[in-house]
Amino acid sequence: KRIKISELNLFNTKLNDQGTINALVKLIKNNKNIEKIDLSNTGLSSKCQIEIAKALKKNKNLKEIDLSENELTEEELEQI
Repeated sequence: KRIKISELNLFNTKLNDQGTINALVKLIKNNKNIEKIDLSNTGLSSKCQIEIAKALKKNKNLKEIDLSENELTEEELEQI
């Protein structure tokens, strides 16, 4: 039996490995069950945040994403 996960909490987890970032972006693009993701204080790079913003456009089920305590540029905020 499959378990459906509706929340992913990565608060305070340093996400600086490219493989981890790629998996996260793929999860955001393709997972239809997750409704809430906490990525606050994860040290996301600008490039990663832009990739996440692009992935968010493909996910219609995600209702909430927390990117607080990460440095966001004006460009990144506009894309999100």
